Amino acid sequence: MSSKTAVLADASSSEETPARYVSLMASMTQESLVSLGIRVRLEASGKDPMFGCTVLDFERPNYGSFNLLYTLQFSDGMKWVVRIPAPGEQGLFTPTSSRFIRSDAMTMSFIRQNTNIPIPEIFDFDETVDNEIGAPYMMMEFVEGKPVSELWFDDTGPTPLEERRLRILDTVAEAMSQLSKFRFDKIGSLQFGSDASKPTNIGPCNVLDETSELAAMLDGQEPAITFRKIGPFNTSREYFQALLSMQDDPADPASVGIRELLNMMLQELPRSIPTKKPGAEIETETFVLAHPDFGPQNIIVSENGSLVALIDWDDVQTVPHCIGNTRYPSWITRDWDPLRYGYGNPHCGSENSPQELEYFRSYYADKMASLVSESVTFSKKTHVFEAFWIAVSSPTCSIHIIDKFFKYLFPEGLEQEPLFLYDTAIGLGENTLDHEEKLGICEGFRGLLAY
Repeated sequence: MSSKTAVLADASSSEETPARYVSLMASMTQESLVSLGIRVRLEASGKDPMFGCTVLDFERPNYGSFNLLYTLQFSDGMKWVVRIPAPGEQGLFTPTSSRFIRSDAMTMSFIRQNTNIPIPEIFDFDETVDNEIGAPYMMMEFVEGKPVSELWFDDTGPTPLEERRLRILDTVAEAMSQLSKFRFDKIGSLQFGSDASKPTNIGPCNVLDETSELAAMLDGQEPAITFRKIGPFNTSREYFQALLSMQDDPADPASVGIRELLNMMLQELPRSIPTKKPGAEIETETFVLAHPDFGPQNIIVSENGSLVALIDWDDVQTVPHCIGNTRYPSWITRDWDPLRYGYGNPHCGSENSPQELEYFRSYYADKMASLVSESVTFSKKTHVFEAFWIAVSSPTCSIHIIDKFFKYLFPEGLEQEPLFLYDTAIGLGENTLDHEEKLGICEGFRGLLAY
């Protein structure tokens, strides 16, 4: 997905509107959107604004995977964005399609108040349908800039491409490092009272149900957006295990073996602790806030690569340190998610080579290590942990990521006999794998996941 020149979300505009937005768009009127904007502007200013409001893109609004966006422009030049979540089954806002709008908005405001991270201001939100537009919404500041997805491979303009790329990585790391000062005792969404000054509790996570989405697609149906509420969780393993449990039970020996390999990796994951002191045993895990979709479409920068805004904090939650705020941006970890990485394929879009991605990871890691405090144990392996996170969350990506791990750990050409994923998975699924081979796999996973 791409964004327009002036953006506030992972949004795109095309001739063909996704089916999930058709009923929502049909229910919208310019009058209701204008009425909403005027009312919120009046409440925000505390006086009669004495100006008009228009919807700039009513016929062709922007949209992302999960949100529809309308741009409001007031007669004094101010621009706001109305961000409306996609409905669920039969175009309705159902419990399974609901987003944690209150938690998202309050968490964004909490981060704005306590850091210098550039996050769009939230002027108003409503998680109900009892309002002018008959839908949940978030009214947000409009931000000028372009997403990294448009500039990472763009070698036009006055700024040299390499200089722009490194400035992007520098300024993103400077922003994300600030989240290291927040520590929480559970994994989940932040809950607040009447203001955003301090969270009062940790609630459940709102997780996209990719298994249901995949099943609908295989049946030739338009998949409805479905979320599950899970947690909160006290440990990292509980969280990752819950994500893995959302996938359908494997039905054949190979699939059983793949599931067993993921469970074996799960047992080798490091605990989520802020620091490790020699001889000290920390019993309680702590967790950190992180951007929930740390992709190039959500990083808005200027032409020279300076960070302008971090957008799309939908379903922001606390997570283990290994996939937390110090992890790499997803566009420099693409080679560890093979299903989505197209380098070398003449039919794919622009991609960095594995060597380039390794260079950018090394650069970002050095920058992040210089920014976080000594009390934070920083790992240069966050791309590995992110890949595992994707594998337990996405049934379509699992086998490809496990195959990537196997080829990395047990490559051909070494003195020892290589392990092949399919044969290993069958052996695990049929309980015929040699005990020594199983120990060797566990040892490989242990080394791969060690901080």
